Amino acid sequence: MSTPSTDLHERLELEIQMLRAQLAEAEEMQRAITNWEVDGFVVGHAGEQQQVLLLSPVAVDQAMEHVAHTAAALQAVCNGEVDGFVVGGEHVMLLGDAHLPYQAMIDRMHQGAITVSPGGEVLYANDRFTAMTGVPREQLLGSRLESCFVQDDRKSLGDVLEQSVSEGGQAELSIACADGSSLPVLVTGASAGRHGPVILMFTDLTERRLHHDIAEANRRKDEFLSVLAHELRNPLAPIRNCVQVLAGFDALDPAVRDLVAIIERQSATLARLLDDLLDIKRLDHGKLTLRMGPVDLNDVLRDAVEVAMPLVEERRHALQVDYDTQPCWVRGDPVRLMQVALNLLTNAAKYTPPGGHVCARLRRDASDPVAPCALLTVTDDGIGIAPAQLGNVFDAYSQLGNVDDAMTAGLGLGLTVVRQLLELHGGTVTVHSGGANQGSEFTVRLPIDATATETRAAVDPAPDRTHADTAAAQGLRILVADDNVDGASSLALLLRLAGHDTRTANDGLEALRVADAFHPEAAFLDLGMPGLDGYGVARELRKRPWATPSLAIFALTGWNQPEAKRRATEAGFDAHLVKPFDAGDLDRLIATARAAREPA
Repeated sequence: MSTPSTDLHERLELEIQMLRAQLAEAEEMQRAITNWEVDGFVVGHAGEQQQVLLLSPVAVDQAMEHVAHTAAALQAVCNGEVDGFVVGGEHVMLLGDAHLPYQAMIDRMHQGAITVSPGGEVLYANDRFTAMTGVPREQLLGSRLESCFVQDDRKSLGDVLEQSVSEGGQAELSIACADGSSLPVLVTGASAGRHGPVILMFTDLTERRLHHDIAEANRRKDEFLSVLAHELRNPLAPIRNCVQVLAGFDALDPAVRDLVAIIERQSATLARLLDDLLDIKRLDHGKLTLRMGPVDLNDVLRDAVEVAMPLVEERRHALQVDYDTQPCWVRGDPVRLMQVALNLLTNAAKYTPPGGHVCARLRRDASDPVAPCALLTVTDDGIGIAPAQLGNVFDAYSQLGNVDDAMTAGLGLGLTVVRQLLELHGGTVTVHSGGANQGSEFTVRLPIDATATETRAAVDPAPDRTHADTAAAQGLRILVADDNVDGASSLALLLRLAGHDTRTANDGLEALRVADAFHPEAAFLDLGMPGLDGYGVARELRKRPWATPSLAIFALTGWNQPEAKRRATEAGFDAHLVKPFDAGDLDRLIATARAAREPA
C-alpha cells in the first residue's frame, strides 16, 4: 500500500481526534453501551506478506485505555500499511465509517453535544445541538466555538474549556441561536485526553428557568400581599378600636348605633379578607380554612344586601328581598357565606340593564324530612344566558359573549368562587335561564343544621353587662406602645373605658422610659416600632427589677406568619395579637393577666 496523500493524512489525523472524542462522549453518557465489545482485526500488507494485527476485546468503558492502540493503528493507515478495520470478524468497516456507531448514539441523545479541538474549532455537533441553535451542522463544523455563544458569556466559556481539560468544567451560559434569540443552557465539559479535544454537553434550561421565574413571581406576589395586608392593618386597627368604644356607650342615638353596627360588620369583613392575604398560599392551593359555626342565613343575606345596595342603586334597579320568617340555621363561615350571597346579587345587578328587577328569596325546603335544606334564590330580568353557555357559567374566567357594558367588566371569577365556597360548605349552586334576554335564576342549597340554635347559644352567649361595672375595681396598669399614634391612643381609650389605668408610647425607647416610671402590670407592644422594636422592648421589660413574674406582655402586629409568632415567643411575649382584634380577644387577654396577678 502507498502512503496516503497529504490531504488524506490530514483527514486521518482529524479522524483520530474525532474517534478519541466520540469514545469519550460514549463514556460521558454513563457508558450507555458498556456491555458492547469490539473485536478489532487490522488487515494489511508488508511487502508480499499479509500482516494481521489483533486488538484485544474492548468494552466502551475501557475504550480510553486503548486509544493509544487505536491511534497506532490509524498511524499505520497513514503510513500506507493498513487497509481498514475488520469489526466482529465479519464486516470490514473503512476508516471513514469507523465513528458511525458512536455518532449514531450521540445523535440520539436528548442533550446537545459538540466536540471542540484544542484550538477552539468545532469538530463535531450532534443533531440535538443543531436543533437547539438552528444552525446546520455543515456551518458549525470548522467554526470557532465562541461564535456559538452570546457575547457576554464568551469569557465564561473560556473558563469552562480551561477547566474541562484538567478536571471538568460546568457553567450556565446562553447559546446564540440563528434567529437572533438566546437559549439558556447548562454546559458540562470533559477532556478526551491530555492533549485531545474537549467534549461539551448542553442541557436546555428553558423549562427550569421558566419554573424559577414563576416561583420568583409567586414569591414577589406573596411578599407584596403580605406587606399590603400589614399596612392596611395599621389604619384598620384604630377604626375597630373606635367602633368598639362607641358601641360601649348606652346613650347613643338609634340611628348612630345602626351606623356603628354597619362599620363594625364591614371592618370585621375587611379584617377577615386581610387574614386571607397573609396566607395566600392556602388559597392558591385550595386550602382555605373556614371558620365554621352556626349561621342564620337571614343575617347573611341582610349583610350582603347592605354591601350590594350602592351598585343596585347606581343601576337604578328595583330590589326585592324576601327573608325567611324563622331563623334559617346552617353550619358555615358567615363571612364566606355572605361572599356567596354578595357575588350572586352583584352578578344579577351587573347583568341586568339599568332599571331592571332583582329578587332575592330565602326559605327552608323541608320536602325531604331526612335532609332539609335552605334555599337562596337570586333572580333577575336581565340579559339571560344562552343554552350553549349554561354549562360554562361557573368556570373560571368565563364571560358572557352577548354583553357590551363596561359595568360587567371583570375577571369572570365571581361565580367560580361561589361554587367552590359552597362545595366547602357541603352545598350546591345551580343556574337556570330561558335564554337570551329572559333573565337568570341562581339557586343555592345548603343543609339545615338542626342543632344550630343550641350550639349558637353556647358559643355566643349574651354580653355580660356587669363587666363594665366591675372592671374599675379590677383594673390593671397597662402600657400601650405603638408607633401608630391613632392605634395606641384608641386602644388606650378602649382599655380606660373598661376601667384600666393606661399609658402610651410611640417608640421602643420611650416605652421603656414610661414603663420604668409606671411599672405596668400588662403591656401591649407593637413589634415594628422605631428606635427599639417590640421584641427588644419585651426582653428589656423582663429584666427590669420592678417586673414581677406575673407581668403580661402581648405582641401587637400586622404580621401573622409563623416566623413572627415564633420570634415573639422567644422574646418573652405571652400572646401574639394580630391587628385588628375585637373586644372578645382583648377581654380574654386581660382576664389572663388579671388571673396571674391575683394570689393563689
